[in-house]
Amino acid sequence: MPYLAIDSFDLAAPWQALTPALAPSAALTLAGDGIGHPMAQVAASLRATILSGATGHRLRRALPAVDLTGFARLEFWMRCDRALTGRPEDPLRIRLRLGSAALSLNAIGNTWGRFLVGQAGAEWSFVTISLGDLPAAIRSAVSQIEFVVVATDGAETRLWLDELMAAAPQLTSDVDQALLRMLDGVLILGGNPVPGRVAPAVAANPYIRVTQYRARRARERDPVGFRRYERDDAGLLVWPAPEAWELTYLIEPIAITRAEIATMLDFVQGQFGRQWLSVGNRVNRIEPSDMLVEGDEALTLPPLRYVVSAWSDAGVPRRELPVTVSQMSFDIQPAGA
Repeated sequence: MPYLAIDSFDLAAPWQALTPALAPSAALTLAGDGIGHPMAQVAASLRATILSGATGHRLRRALPAVDLTGFARLEFWMRCDRALTGRPEDPLRIRLRLGSAALSLNAIGNTWGRFLVGQAGAEWSFVTISLGDLPAAIRSAVSQIEFVVVATDGAETRLWLDELMAAAPQLTSDVDQALLRMLDGVLILGGNPVPGRVAPAVAANPYIRVTQYRARRARERDPVGFRRYERDDAGLLVWPAPEAWELTYLIEPIAITRAEIATMLDFVQGQFGRQWLSVGNRVNRIEPSDMLVEGDEALTLPPLRYVVSAWSDAGVPRRELPVTVSQMSFDIQPAGA
């Protein structure tokens, strides 16, 4: 499973706003917000208001134990009135922590955490948190999440959170599965759901066959100078730059009667007419393609081809330590030496 939904942040009820002593907080308030990130699956978000005196206060919720061993990272959307960089000198610092029954949030040995990093204002930031260094005692059975206000200068600030997922992204299979979610069992013909299958798998007629036949590295769409990073107590971790790809698919209605084929063609065109394909908690652009390829003359139906503009986010973040001292030395040599 490449993605696992943990919290859609559409309800405030599961969360508690607590003081450092774990009593109800008056300096940190919570509310559901009817406006979420446009890429999120649920059209709502969680809004926290940070007031004067909120240092050490936290948002916390309990979960049914979830095993994150097979997932590389956490992903979620965040928006804040002020920029967050996680640096020790910043006036506002918010830290994400995880806990389990074996190593709770209150345990002395639970030191894992990440500071939130994101831009300020109306734009949402896509946050990725690596899980490679999360202790196994927590990672195998996460049952607690909290966001701690480590530092604040007292200015009222609002923080929005949306669509928390665990992710183990795989470019091609993620797009395959996203296409199937749009096609498999959605259309009803003769009282029965029409299955979708990625070739070479087949099904009984009628069904929709999805065949990928081209993958192109789209370097012209590579982000220039873009890096996604995270910060912990030891410093900065920088993710590899994402790579842009284009995946092209042939989508064919397989049926016996022309009426069934026509209905299936209309269905496919309607499903992808909105030009966005949800993959995890992000969306990828999907567009019809009029490309002609060898063998088209043998097709009995006009080909329906779609190009998905996707991103490869493989790899793990690299730690970058700050340079605190720079030294240079020179040797003076005699002329001609």
